[in-house]
Amino acid sequence: MYRLNREGEFNVPFGGGERTTAPLWQCDLLTSSARALREAKLLAGDFERVLSEAKKGDLVYCDPTYTVAHT
Repeated sequence: MYRLNREGEFNVPFGGGERTTAPLWQCDLLTSSARALREAKLLAGDFERVLSEAKKGDLVYCDPTYTVAHT
């Protein structure tokens, strides 16, 4: 997932604590993901419009809304 915050900066946490991003390269996840997505059509937009274009066999991921109290 790639998401930006209000300042336009990358904003997807990986869990923190003892977790690291090391498995991305240790397990070759970025390369295998790129290979799997090579023929994919990626869309970003309003979920109703995107869902209306989906066909049988398509994979659709809708990032759920959430509320965060910012102080």
